[in-house]
Amino acid sequence: MAEESKDKSEMPTSDDAGKKEDAKPSVVHWQHEVTAQSVDALMDEILCADEHSDGAGVKLYISSPGGDFGSAMHFLRTMRHAVPKLQTVATHEVSSAGIMIFLAGRERFAFPRVRFLFHEITASGKMKGAKESDVRETADDLATSQRIMAETVAEILGRSPEEIMALCKDGKPIGTDKALELGLIKEVLDHSKTP
Repeated sequence: MAEESKDKSEMPTSDDAGKKEDAKPSVVHWQHEVTAQSVDALMDEILCADEHSDGAGVKLYISSPGGDFGSAMHFLRTMRHAVPKLQTVATHEVSSAGIMIFLAGRERFAFPRVRFLFHEITASGKMKGAKESDVRETADDLATSQRIMAETVAEILGRSPEEIMALCKDGKPIGTDKALELGLIKEVLDHSKTP
């Protein structure tokens, strides 16, 4: 008899079901350069917000000038598995490594005047005084990172890596019309309907 009452008390009530259906995603705002530190802080904030979202997930409002490609890839891979209900909303310019952060969203949106910038990955640090072998090694690393980035973006968008590489080589910002065409965003949002 005690076992039976325990089972009933653990069953969700109709009130609980209503609360989860009405739950709205937790909101996180992020306007930073992509660095190891900023990405770690963002992951902590999103995981905490997701924990308190009653199953509704997280909506990340993002604007980023880009930054460290490795940190952005770490974020993308982690968040796509750890937070399946992550939505991303581009609020201003999203560039380079920032696009990898943006792509972590299963659903992606943008405000009307947003620009996205794909470009070729560049070397961080100074190459002045570097030996030829160091320069060659750096060039190989950049080519590998560029290929990984293009393949990752292409897979998420259902495009070819060659098309993404062409966008990077072009190096010009794209607007929301092109972003919709590419599948980078699902919809352009009205500013007045944001929290």
